[in-house]
Amino acid sequence: MGSNPNNTPKEDTFGWGVNFTSVIAATDRDQLKLGLVYGEGIASYFNDGGTAVALDRSGLETVESLGLSLWYDHYWNKHWSS
Repeated sequence: MGSNPNNTPKEDTFGWGVNFTSVIAATDRDQLKLGLVYGEGIASYFNDGGTAVALDRSGLETVESLGLSLWYDHYWNKHWSS
């Protein structure tokens, strides 16, 4: 692992991830929305971020991440939902 003039490590590593989403019609207007994401080195792609990589004496390593989301979207009228 080399260094650049700013004394920051220079190293590359491979990250990967999969993202599955779905929308299920609960009623004529309401929807159940689902999401699952899993991978290594992808935490910066999450809504609230996180740690994508870790650096220790042996080098740069990707961090395993799992994200789940589930919400119910109720449509009050054609313009407003919550």
